Amino acid sequence: MNIEVKKSNVLKEKPKDETKLGFGSIFTDHMFIMEHNAEKGWVNAKVEELHNISISPAASGGNIAYVNEGDIISIDIPNYKIELKISDEELNERKKKMTIKEPKVKTGYLARYSKLVSSADKGAILC
Repeated sequence: MNIEVKKSNVLKEKPKDETKLGFGSIFTDHMFIMEHNAEKGWVNAKVEELHNISISPAASGGNIAYVNEGDIISIDIPNYKIELKISDEELNERKKKMTIKEPKVKTGYLARYSKLVSSADKGAILC
């Protein structure tokens, strides 16, 4: 497999003390991206300049958070679409009733991660 590499034109200064390197925030100029194709498997491997990507519809405000037991979901693989098959009125009611739960983990590395890492649709980068 060939991996296409596009180097960034603007590089961050590398810390003099390499023990201070931090994944995703202190020294990141590039990212690895690879696509999955149902017929061919993993394809189009590339390393390119760091940028934001969308990982899932839920990560960027999609309706997946409003799915209830028994709902019908349409999955259109060729067009990369997932659709919750409920009326607009029902969707709006569910949005009104949705409450954000308090995190279960409030201390330690997992709590630190949840507070400091950007959302998946912004690349899940340590801020």
